[in-house]
Amino acid sequence: NSQGTVFIYDMEDGIDKHPVDHQIASSTTAVYRVVWNEKDPALIACACADHCAYVSRISKSSNSGAPQRMRSLQHPKPVFGCDWNPFDANCLATACQDGGVYIWDVSNGRAQAHLSGHSAKVFNVLWSKLMPHTLLSGSDDKTIRVWNVRDYKDLRSLELKGHTDKVRGLLWSNEIPWIAVTGSWDATIRVWDTRNGRILSTVKDHNADVYGVSNHPSRPFMIATTSRDSTVRLWTIENDFAHLKVKALLLKPIIGDANTALQSSCRDVLLAGSASQTLMGNVDKAKSLVEKYASIFDFLSTPAGTEELWRLAKLT
Repeated sequence: NSQGTVFIYDMEDGIDKHPVDHQIASSTTAVYRVVWNEKDPALIACACADHCAYVSRISKSSNSGAPQRMRSLQHPKPVFGCDWNPFDANCLATACQDGGVYIWDVSNGRAQAHLSGHSAKVFNVLWSKLMPHTLLSGSDDKTIRVWNVRDYKDLRSLELKGHTDKVRGLLWSNEIPWIAVTGSWDATIRVWDTRNGRILSTVKDHNADVYGVSNHPSRPFMIATTSRDSTVRLWTIENDFAHLKVKALLLKPIIGDANTALQSSCRDVLLAGSASQTLMGNVDKAKSLVEKYASIFDFLSTPAGTEELWRLAKLT
């Protein structure tokens, strides 16, 4: 919250009970973002207005549950965003008001790289879960940048231009490694091909700033967005990849590894996430063609009426 407190809830006990309340920030300034480490679930990082990102270890075995402060990562100005690298438990990216993106090794507290290119505050950063070393950053300069930080030597980035106001929400597709979705103060959501900076589609139905963008875990083309127009909206981008559904229904291959999928076109797109692997397992185990099609439609389409359609199909 704005007083520098991070609240941790034990969901097994229910959120109606008093939360575990810890003062992780060293001052009473605002905490802008909190992220758990996927590879080491006991690690939590928060980005704060006091020019620091803090890394703490949470231990449920402790009587008080109080976190152990591991690192205080000092920045030139307030820190607005942070994200753990899903391929490296010790790698944290941070977004700073000075326009810089910083890459940290939390095992020693040292900055591994300072990525410069934005001309205004960087509000958010997001690592790809499909492509190691690939990072998105969104800025008040109205742009998004795609960074490859494989060796910290060649730190060039691809600039994504199209938003007409500050960029807030960032999302990597959980199945197509080159697709990103962003939200902005211009009230639009834009779908990008991050290989060349091309805008694939633009949605303009929100009436105010779009801050949050999220992907459905088992329907890769369903997107949820949150806005200061007081709404949460659900979208589908399946029309951008209609050929994929046709291939799937013909039981042709639609899955590849991340590198192969990165080379695929919109017309011949390949999926590379864990949900598509689960889908193909379900298709292989299906006892009838109707069951195969039901699994494919549930994965690739919005659910409006499809469950009832396939329930009726099984009766015929």
